[in-house]
Amino acid sequence: MALLPTPLVAATDEWGLLAVVATAAAAGLYLEKTQIGRSLSGAVCAMLITVILGNIGIVSTGVAGGGGVPYISALQAFLVRVATPLLLLGADLGVIFAQTGRMLGAFALGSAGTCLGSAAGYTLFGHGISNGLGESGWKVASALTAKNIGGGLNFMAVAGQLSVSSEAIAAALTVDNILGLIYFP
Repeated sequence: MALLPTPLVAATDEWGLLAVVATAAAAGLYLEKTQIGRSLSGAVCAMLITVILGNIGIVSTGVAGGGGVPYISALQAFLVRVATPLLLLGADLGVIFAQTGRMLGAFALGSAGTCLGSAAGYTLFGHGISNGLGESGWKVASALTAKNIGGGLNFMAVAGQLSVSSEAIAAALTVDNILGLIYFP
């Protein structure tokens, strides 16, 4: 429940939301230099800052009639599409294959195991996920599988391609981060 009756930064305030996101990212980078920040990581600190700001009512968490914040969704979509090509521009496949050696085979085996484990987990427990997320259940499971293989950008790319709702993305990332912090203290 929000402490403020009206958010200070509305869901339609594009520049205000961008300022909050940029400030949270900068604060996350700064907090990474502290003991707590090193334990959690700068990215998790930035996420916690925005979650707190949304929950106390400083930042709007949605628009009237349901749905997420359109400007944030657009920013996420843009960054996911731009980040991977920017990272790969300087990649030399010859050097990558030469330096990875047996690790590439281990990664492929681990990726296959992750896919099989996710399929088995969803087969056994998918009804519980679908009860909470509806049609987005299998989509979230697919996006989390991609995240466990290749990281957060993979999660967002798969979630974007499968048109996962912003509410389901928020729920999945929240649960994933909480369980990750418990499993990897």
